[in-house]
Amino acid sequence: MRAAPIAVTLSLLALAACSPSVPDSGNVVYLEPVSPEARAARNAALQGPSGRGTVGLEPVAGSTTLISSTPGAVGNDTTYTGAAPAQITHVTPTAVAVEQVEARPVPSRPSTGSPSVVGFALDTSHPVGQSVYARSNPSAERAARACARYASDDLAQAAFLNSGGPERDSAGIDPDGDGYACNWNPERFRKAIR
Repeated sequence: MRAAPIAVTLSLLALAACSPSVPDSGNVVYLEPVSPEARAARNAALQGPSGRGTVGLEPVAGSTTLISSTPGAVGNDTTYTGAAPAQITHVTPTAVAVEQVEARPVPSRPSTGSPSVVGFALDTSHPVGQSVYARSNPSAERAARACARYASDDLAQAAFLNSGGPERDSAGIDPDGDGYACNWNPERFRKAIR
């Protein structure tokens, strides 16, 4: 029974010894610091005499400049040793036919006959926790159990409004009588229109 773990360990060590080495696995890459003078010279060369990054070439009025270069080797951060210089092409835009589309009014949403959570938020102005509606048997424990059945506070508020809320609270999800079920807060809807 004890020989099996030892055999597995030995076979893993043998496989590890046979694997090829990873190239440069032990080499450390060092970045050479660039002096401020070399960095300034590089930036000046990249920007050109105009200082606009166009290497001294001004585009023709009404054209777009496309610059493409052949990839080369980057030296020590001060020189570019590419094989070919950049090729510059000027492209003059041409007219494009555009179809005029007549503006149409935004369609109205069909009424579902049930109260809207957003509409209720905008129709009310009292803060959360201010008792506005009478509750006969308020119970925070019952409200917590009932609210746990809903995936979000918005869904709980929608169900509350659809079942006769805020005047009636048959599910017991508004024990403080503020008209807001399960910690639902209308303030974000109110702020959206301000």
